[in-house]
Amino acid sequence: MMMGGFGMFGLFFGLLFMLFFFVAIGAVGVWVLRQITSTGVQPTRGVGSNISATVSRQCPTCGRSMQPEWAVCPYDGTPLTS
Repeated sequence: MMMGGFGMFGLFFGLLFMLFFFVAIGAVGVWVLRQITSTGVQPTRGVGSNISATVSRQCPTCGRSMQPEWAVCPYDGTPLTS
């Protein structure tokens, strides 16, 4: 039986085109969603803000950031002084 004059060849490419169309629409939707969610607003640090600034310590040998409670650099073993 002929379907639209193209037979099985037309049916195959018609289904393939529909699959491509839905995948493309889904990819565009994911891209738009990522664009919307990746432009989040950062909190401001204005007057009266509850966000406290943390002072970052650095290892005198390797220069990496250290947490205030560390007494020894975990990367190279250098003793840290306050």
